Amino acid sequence: MTKTSTNTFLASAAVAALLAVPAQAADMPIKAPAPAALTSSWSGFYIGAHVGYGYAVTALTAPDLILDNRIIGAGSKGFVAGGLGGYNYMLSSRWVGGIEIDGSWQDIKTKVTAATFGGVLEGAMDWSASVRARLGFLVTPSMMLFGTAGWTWSSIDININQTGGGFTEQHSRGVNGPQAGFGVETMWTENWLVRTEYLHSFYDRVEFNTVVLNGNPSPVTFSPWVSVIRTALIYKPTSTPTAWPDRAPTAIWGGFYIGGMIGPLMANAKISAPAQGVTVDGGGVSSVVPSLMVGYNFLISPRLLVGVEGEIAPNIATSDVEIEWTGAARLRGGLLVTPNVLAYGTVGWGTSGIKDLTRPELGLAPIPIQRVHALSVGSGVEAAITDRWRLRADYQRYFTDSITVSLPGGAAPLLANVKASAHTARVGASYQLGGF
Repeated sequence: MTKTSTNTFLASAAVAALLAVPAQAADMPIKAPAPAALTSSWSGFYIGAHVGYGYAVTALTAPDLILDNRIIGAGSKGFVAGGLGGYNYMLSSRWVGGIEIDGSWQDIKTKVTAATFGGVLEGAMDWSASVRARLGFLVTPSMMLFGTAGWTWSSIDININQTGGGFTEQHSRGVNGPQAGFGVETMWTENWLVRTEYLHSFYDRVEFNTVVLNGNPSPVTFSPWVSVIRTALIYKPTSTPTAWPDRAPTAIWGGFYIGGMIGPLMANAKISAPAQGVTVDGGGVSSVVPSLMVGYNFLISPRLLVGVEGEIAPNIATSDVEIEWTGAARLRGGLLVTPNVLAYGTVGWGTSGIKDLTRPELGLAPIPIQRVHALSVGSGVEAAITDRWRLRADYQRYFTDSITVSLPGGAAPLLANVKASAHTARVGASYQLGGF
């Protein structure tokens, strides 16, 4: 074969090979894309049991005790336990809707001993029931942040023991009102879930027309707010596999951040005025408080985080009591349970200014604002929804030092010692300004 023939043969072979590639590629199987991750579905019926602790602040109207129905009221607290059941439906790969009913036994009580009416007044809310809608967002296949809202029912039981004449009264009236809350739920196994949630109930006013104070029938109106933090163990009998979208953000946790929180603040205090023969096992203040926060996080390992955070909230004022601005500074320590979900604990310090309960129409002179300081402890969870935006839910508990205040009651100030504790449960969001 000549050189020219050889070149012609090689060129023809190359062309044939190139022409054969598409035909061979057409015959080769195409590699399928990776299947979407599968997880247990959140849809279906479920039942469960819960246990927790509750606080109540009940605003009072009692003309004979010179009380008006304002933000100041009787505080009470106690344990809560009960059962729940509901149904969830997967609205999309990330969103879950549902409805839930529950019933609770409650030991939320308070007691007032006062020489004003010569006896002891005890109040209790022994049970509650509610029906609520729920809407949840799956931050991971096994963790859901949710909000809930609905209606709740309970009763107020009043017992009065007039020690002077040995007279005893018992009153009971039903109350109802809206209820709202939020929480985090985790799929422990395919059929078992663990939940921590906060519920706040805004009960309507209820009036007792035959309560005897100072020897005469007097109208007394109660308007309770009740907050409960509880943990539930839930069983879901069905477990259908469902696809999970692979679109998780790449969260940035280190560096400075800013944000805001909002939620109900409730304070309960033990009040004692020995000279006047008055003791109150619970006296309370309640309000919904917004706040601004700024902080810095530092990653000490791929999963461990420490940081510092500051927070400030505006004044809360009513005709009976005024709470000046509140502030807090705390340390945080957290664990990244997933790259986009942080569980954390806090410890720190808080401060607030409180004016005494002055009543000018009774000739009570104004008394300067007192600063109340408190130790704070808390916990919470944060979930990244983008690289820099995060949702947050947390719970903070405050333990204050003792102060002396002036209470309404006659032509001269009634001095009392007050030892209070407060708590707040909030939801909010934060934005990572930069970092790593």
